Amino acid sequence: MPSSFESRLRRQLSVFTPRKIIPSSNGEASVLFSLFEVNGSPWLLLTRRSKKLAAYRGHISFPGGMREESDSGAVDTAIRETNEELGIDPERIRVIGEFNDYLSNEGVVVHSILGLLESTSGLKPQPEEVEYLLEVPLSFFLEHSPRVERWERAGREFDVYFYDYKGEVIWGLTARMIRHFIDRFFQSG
Repeated sequence: MPSSFESRLRRQLSVFTPRKIIPSSNGEASVLFSLFEVNGSPWLLLTRRSKKLAAYRGHISFPGGMREESDSGAVDTAIRETNEELGIDPERIRVIGEFNDYLSNEGVVVHSILGLLESTSGLKPQPEEVEYLLEVPLSFFLEHSPRVERWERAGREFDVYFYDYKGEVIWGLTARMIRHFIDRFFQSG
């Protein structure tokens, strides 16, 4: 039986139209917006990317990665990548639905998939990809606005969000996704 949080999210998602971006030759990736509950309160599971990785090493991010030919779509990519990175059985992930698409700095289309994990116990992060896990109560993002910096790249200005949580800095695309999620599903009451 779905929790009240899951039911509310599914209900709100049913009337939400995700922003879609058509993938280019730079490819596409998917991330799992990994939610879980502790005593009825929603939390978010993030990873600190390994310093051994070529891209975004050491950044806080959602589990996810590039689409492979064998993936049937964005959801399949997110589930496969989450399984590979965290050692979680796909049966322990309930996909709630698709959120917005985003464009990375490299021009990769990133699909964000909302998923509810049964729990975070027994996860086995793959050390080549994940340095460690970071569990953050969703209430933190509801109670703390991100710090915003105005950056410029290729002649275009844009906002970059930063959340400081217990000595960790969640920023960039991950922080933007979190901010959009909070604004869409929690700011309207």
